[in-house]
Amino acid sequence: MLRQRALLVGLAALLALSRASCPSYCSGHGACGESEACTCDRGFGGADCSMRRCPSAPSVADGPLGDLNHDGAVGGSTQVPWSDVLVNERAPAAGSGSPVIDAITGLDVAPVRARQGEAHFPAECSGRGTCDRGSGECMCSPGYTGHACQRLQCPGGCSSHGVCRSAAFLAASGASAAREGFVSGVLVRSGVTEPVAQYRLWGGALYHQCLCDPGFHGPDCSLRQCPRGPDPLAGLHRHCGTGGCVDEVQTFALSAESETTYRIGFRTWSGAERHAVVALTTTSAGGQSGEVNAKYIANALLRGISDHVFDRIAVSGTGLPGSVQTFEVTFVSNPGDHEALSVEPIAGPGTVVGGVVGTLVHGTKEEIECSGRGMCNEETGLCECFEGYGREDCGAQLSPTLYLQRHRAAEASKRRRRERELKRKLQLARADAHSVLQLRVGELEGDAEDLSFVS
Repeated sequence: MLRQRALLVGLAALLALSRASCPSYCSGHGACGESEACTCDRGFGGADCSMRRCPSAPSVADGPLGDLNHDGAVGGSTQVPWSDVLVNERAPAAGSGSPVIDAITGLDVAPVRARQGEAHFPAECSGRGTCDRGSGECMCSPGYTGHACQRLQCPGGCSSHGVCRSAAFLAASGASAAREGFVSGVLVRSGVTEPVAQYRLWGGALYHQCLCDPGFHGPDCSLRQCPRGPDPLAGLHRHCGTGGCVDEVQTFALSAESETTYRIGFRTWSGAERHAVVALTTTSAGGQSGEVNAKYIANALLRGISDHVFDRIAVSGTGLPGSVQTFEVTFVSNPGDHEALSVEPIAGPGTVVGGVVGTLVHGTKEEIECSGRGMCNEETGLCECFEGYGREDCGAQLSPTLYLQRHRAAEASKRRRRERELKRKLQLARADAHSVLQLRVGELEGDAEDLSFVS
């Protein structure tokens, strides 16, 4: 009995010695094998399993090597960190190697040959960062972010005037589509105008860009957009196309019902949706005619939609109380071809006959920045009009009298600025009588220039 006990103790000691042969007992993150080498748990590596592995993602720039476990050899399959996926390593050659099936996994463990030009295999920190082996976290290179450095940062945080979105999102949603203008009868758009159902290119999650708020643009959404309008001297085919220069006219019809509140929506050139609310009564008992209701609709569009979307608009209506009433909306101050208005009842029994808004005349007038008669100040979002033109979009040609009045007002403003500057300088030069005299002479010369302009 004592001999058996001594034998068991000896075996236990030998087993302990065999386990102790692995470095650091595999740091508690692996198992010691018969070959005195650690087989590390998922997420750990190194000879003693003390080094954390960092997450992987498709490499931003690489060759078709695919040495996923960084052991210096290509061949077989390896587990992608933070995943249960087994991926074959690839050798940099065209064609394919002979299959060698692993008896346990059933996978081809022969070196897989990458196709010509194939790349972007999974790499630790996407090849755009360094791995902190102590924490298992990626320290990304400038301009990259994400747990595996798998995303490009948007410039300037989109300047607080937009959101950062991936190429895959923008391709699938078409959210970047923007109306840039309307020239020669053609709508000019930018961004993804035809959404892609499934974006399969490798960089879909890597590349990001700013999706700017209405009224802003630029790579970082820091630039302001200026008002748009038609060239006040337009009238040729090159301006409006073969159909001539005409305003857009849309129509819709409402049923003969008791008081109903309708919401009318319009999408502006900047992409923003604006809505107006109007209550209309079309029944024979106490209702108004289409002509009267047209005035209510025009007032709602002009006053209810914010940001002066409609400076001028014409609405006409036909139909007596108790009958279907038809309305026509002419976009007098909104050039170009536009999406149809949205008209929907939100309270009451009334309906939109047919359920849709139709376009009678497609607008053909130019819609260009500052009406082509000024320069856009992208810091302020204001047009700086050429001489002889005015309004916020430079879309009006000034009369000689009005132009002279504005010129004189500008000169008066300059004179007041000079007077303020002179006063400041006088205060600084009180102790120097000669300097005071020189400043006064300069003021008189400025007054003489103003008088010469007036004369």
